[in-house]
Amino acid sequence: MVSMKNKFLPFIYICLLVFMAVSCASKSQTAENQAEAPASQPHQLTLIDDETVEVVEEETPSAPAHTFVTVIENEEGTSYLINLADIIQRITFSKLSADDYDLNYQAVVPLSLSFWGRELPKTGDTVVVSFTGTSGKSIPAPVYAGLLGNGFGTQMEFWDNLVSFDDDEENYVLFTKDIKAGQLFTATATFRLYEDCQNNIALHLVYPLKETTEACVWEAGR
Repeated sequence: MVSMKNKFLPFIYICLLVFMAVSCASKSQTAENQAEAPASQPHQLTLIDDETVEVVEEETPSAPAHTFVTVIENEEGTSYLINLADIIQRITFSKLSADDYDLNYQAVVPLSLSFWGRELPKTGDTVVVSFTGTSGKSIPAPVYAGLLGNGFGTQMEFWDNLVSFDDDEENYVLFTKDIKAGQLFTATATFRLYEDCQNNIALHLVYPLKETTEACVWEAGR
């Protein structure tokens, strides 16, 4: 009986050693897997007055869309600076006639795109419009500009004057003059509104009909 017991003791000892070795290897493998696994990202917490408060990161507001107008605020009101070359590539002048009588050459240039996402100019505000480009034909005459609002289309009669109710000398200012065909020129006009612009806004350009003038197209330049 003692002999049989002595035979089993070494066998049991060997099994115990094998079990311990396998257990250590398993623990080592588990530790390696834990080290390789990416650590989870806990919420950022801040301790305020002994209370744990979760900090929520605010979304960065998206940048406003470019509106092609420079806004200057001052004590006298708001000034809007518009470069026509930012919103239109060409301006086409056509002959204006009424009752079979030729009056002048004109173009109505919409400006509403410049104010996309903004309020339109109000009473007392100033609008400055500029243009740099070339003309396909010479214009040996002054070109006048007026500011229109609350209208639609390309005919002046469907619009209101924004500078004065009925005084054309106030409504129309010199924009440029004596343009040479193909030569770069710059034109500027400044308007101060006497009434609110409520739905649309446009620039009215006009030059006289003479023997030396004709319809033309302006191309925007820089």
